[in-house]
Amino acid sequence: MRGLYAGLCSLILWSGSALAQTPVYVSHLQGAFQWDLQPFTTENAPESHVLTCGGNSVTVPMPATSTPITDVVPGPGQYTCVLYAQNGAGRQAEPDVPFPLFESGYVPGQPFQLQVLAEPEPPVMASRLQNGITTHSGVTNMTRAFSSNVSSGSLLVVSAARWRSFDSALYIAGDLTKSAGTATIGSPTLHYSAAAGSHQVVGIWSVLVTGSGSLTLQVAHPSGGTYGSVVAAEYSGTWDSSRTEASNTGTGTGAAADSGNATSAGAAVFIGALTTDHSGTPALTEDAAFSLLGEDEDASARIQHAAIERIVASGTTDSASWTIGASTWVTGVVVFKEASGGGGAASSRYHYVANQ
Repeated sequence: MRGLYAGLCSLILWSGSALAQTPVYVSHLQGAFQWDLQPFTTENAPESHVLTCGGNSVTVPMPATSTPITDVVPGPGQYTCVLYAQNGAGRQAEPDVPFPLFESGYVPGQPFQLQVLAEPEPPVMASRLQNGITTHSGVTNMTRAFSSNVSSGSLLVVSAARWRSFDSALYIAGDLTKSAGTATIGSPTLHYSAAAGSHQVVGIWSVLVTGSGSLTLQVAHPSGGTYGSVVAAEYSGTWDSSRTEASNTGTGTGAAADSGNATSAGAAVFIGALTTDHSGTPALTEDAAFSLLGEDEDASARIQHAAIERIVASGTTDSASWTIGASTWVTGVVVFKEASGGGGAASSRYHYVANQ
């Protein structure tokens, strides 16, 4: 009669590529059970192993001697996990049966305790819900209408750039207002405004949505003859008056525009804005780490203007930078962070503590 190998299996946990000692913390998503085999003959070779934790079991065919934790452990709790080998002749006895000797090809499995501790997910990053740009020529007030309704609690970030002959007056917070729509907004904050030469001005504002609905924003100017554009973007998340984490500004001449570095302590949204005094249509090429929110390269008709974004999951230092046509330029970067406790937490990852 064919028998089962008489070696006792030793069961351990491993995480990544390194075998773990006991006790050990093991990732739910990356950890695995692994066991060692004692020598066996052809007659008593195991064909598979069965690992049971609580009411869940997984069968692992030979020659494999490991299985992911997620295949057998469903979530938080305490489990008595047992391993046994089996072949066509039978299986090992249940580990809780005290077999002092090998009998009829059955060998007790080796139990161990597994404690499962909940581990929070990393904070969920803010996400951009919508964005766009509207260009204007020869107007008094520039506007930008959101294509979809904005949502209560969202963060709106706006950048505007204008050209008006020999008018380099900087923007103020009150230049940004709601001009139409059913949504309501809070009081805008002006984070940055600078002039490039005698005619060009750029700015960055943010404002919170206090009531959902349609929305058109307006960037005002006291007199007509304004040429420029408005870029606006909406971000989900948990935002409040402490949302500004860092900022920096840069000004210079040449073909490389850079705001200088700003730093976030954790997850954040970096927003950069640029204008130049170029009179042609050279390309504005943003830093590869950033995404374009909107740009107008045609300075022959209006003014060069670009706004860019980088969303990060952890502490980051970066600047808003572009390659441009050689000119005088000004640029700024603002870092927005969510309110303390923002981003939420999930319970889909766990740490495991194993004790023999």
